[in-house]
Amino acid sequence: MRRLVGSVQALALITCASPALAQNHWVVTEVRAGDSATDAGQTATRVAEILRARGVAVIDAKSAASEIEHKHSRTPLRLRPEELDRLDQALRTLADHLASENLAEARVALEGVERLTPDARDYLNRQVNRARRRFHTCLLAAHLFAKEGYDEDAFQQVRKCARDFPGFEPDEGQYMPDSIKSFFKLAREELESIRPATLNVRASDNTAQQCRARVNGIDKGTLPAKITDVRADAVRVQLDCDGRSGRIYNVTVKPGDNELVIDPWLDRALDTSGTLMLHYPNAEAAGALREKHGLEIARAIGAGQMLEVFGGRLTRLDVASRTRVDEADLASGSIEDAVDSVLRARGEEPPIAVSQDDPAFMAPLSSRSNVLEPLGWVSLGVAAAAGATLFVGWRVREPAAQRANDPSCVDGSDPRRLSRGEKCADDYDTAHTATAIMIASGITAGVFGGLATMFFLLDADDDAEQAATARMSPCHDGPGDVGVACTLAF
Repeated sequence: MRRLVGSVQALALITCASPALAQNHWVVTEVRAGDSATDAGQTATRVAEILRARGVAVIDAKSAASEIEHKHSRTPLRLRPEELDRLDQALRTLADHLASENLAEARVALEGVERLTPDARDYLNRQVNRARRRFHTCLLAAHLFAKEGYDEDAFQQVRKCARDFPGFEPDEGQYMPDSIKSFFKLAREELESIRPATLNVRASDNTAQQCRARVNGIDKGTLPAKITDVRADAVRVQLDCDGRSGRIYNVTVKPGDNELVIDPWLDRALDTSGTLMLHYPNAEAAGALREKHGLEIARAIGAGQMLEVFGGRLTRLDVASRTRVDEADLASGSIEDAVDSVLRARGEEPPIAVSQDDPAFMAPLSSRSNVLEPLGWVSLGVAAAAGATLFVGWRVREPAAQRANDPSCVDGSDPRRLSRGEKCADDYDTAHTATAIMIASGITAGVFGGLATMFFLLDADDDAEQAATARMSPCHDGPGDVGVACTLAF
């Protein structure tokens, strides 16, 4: 059964989106070659507007850029020199507090560094010497926690050091105090107790670019790179190719071998700084790569059709068949005519049949499943609320009933003929009302509990049916979502 967050997302789709499946969505993007600016961006915006006017579900370029940043990779962070100087000063201040064993000030300084985004901390790691200093500062903070008696905080800190600095080991200097050496020995034992993962990073083809892999900002060598002793659930990976910082990929890893395959040309061409765009160094590169990259982008977003605006033409790419389907000339007529030409051709059969054995096949999301699980959770919530009301009613009824049934309150056989006035009458009314509430709450809890069970069972059956009929790509939901042996062919 999917997690609760999946239910929330499904409910949001039901309430905020059209019933069309994700594969029926179109995305429009600009393709640019060289340094010259063109009006292709305005044309792409106009094409999207026309498609919407024709009743087509369109993911606009700005939303598409956001989706790529979330599901595929994100724009690398660049810190200005003055920002780096300020952060270096913060690290030195932290080191001073640790050296003087000032726990309170050290905690404040450490929290200040931790408030930085992961990408900002990774940027600090781009210099390997600074990364090693940060690693040992991290361990010294753990040592101070342990020395002050905060053992659990100390070992949580050690584990965090392992997550943030994969492959690093404590270095014991010749003049290091014995207490720190002893703690580093314990830290090493703690690290070794975490089963490591190995991450293999390679390029999707024999690229002529000289690329190096970075994990959490730390240089791990040229491609293909093998990064061992990764003791984390997820890492951030970048390629630096020909001196250019690449995009950042969030990759989930699990103990054992994990593989990440990155296309350096797509990594370089993809631009999500404003709206979604593919930008190539020249027209030759754009002509050779734009269709392949457009399909990969559409697939990562979850769209079924990609429209590329490039060279005065509108090109439609079909994700299911993984091919160019048709083109329209923007120069020979109006933009409206070109869009209508593409839409008319939409009824043609795909040139390549799709097999469910193809790993690129994306099974459509079940609209029934999207409804059932949220209804199950709503029913379960109502049943839980009714159960809580039943319990409260019982807690109110019992003492009131005991008082109302006391011999001093009952006159003969009629409980309404009371010998002690209004107090006994109030107790009787309270017990009677609480009994009615308990009966109603019990019936409600039973009915909605049964409905919740039925909805969850139907949802489980629907999931099993989809699993039996669809072949999902291991990384369909985003880079590294599956983890082990996850190949990301972007």
